Amino acid sequence: MITVVPVDENKISDHFSKAEEFVFLNEKGEQVKRMANPVLNAEGCPGRAKRFLVELLTVANPDRIVVRDLGGCMLRKLLAADFKVYKTNARSLFEDLNENLFPMTDPEQAHTPGHKHKHEHGKEGGCCGKHKHDHEHHGKHQHRHGGCGCHH
Repeated sequence: MITVVPVDENKISDHFSKAEEFVFLNEKGEQVKRMANPVLNAEGCPGRAKRFLVELLTVANPDRIVVRDLGGCMLRKLLAADFKVYKTNARSLFEDLNENLFPMTDPEQAHTPGHKHKHEHGKEGGCCGKHKHDHEHHGKHQHRHGGCGCHH
């Protein structure tokens, strides 16, 4: 079984698409591959970069993806690509990732309360022809959204 985990400095990233890298672990928890996050250095539409990330993960064909958190658009993309996605409270790759996993089967489970930024969807304008709507966020991190690129 291959598990993909988004990481920042060998700690499980708090946000999937903002992780520095993705680590691929075998069933023993041993690293078998490491992949830089293509979204971080992407120019242009972030939605396209995120779709490219999903394509790369599809080619790698992991059995599951374990995350601490991710956005609804990204979860929608992963589920549409038939990935099994699980939420964990673990912080370190050295913790047992098989314990306390919660299946994520609905994009509504990806809601992260306390943030504010604009997402753009649809055909009314914005990045990649997306319409705009707001979400509240109150965290300390910055958001660089020009559209999430999801199609709902």
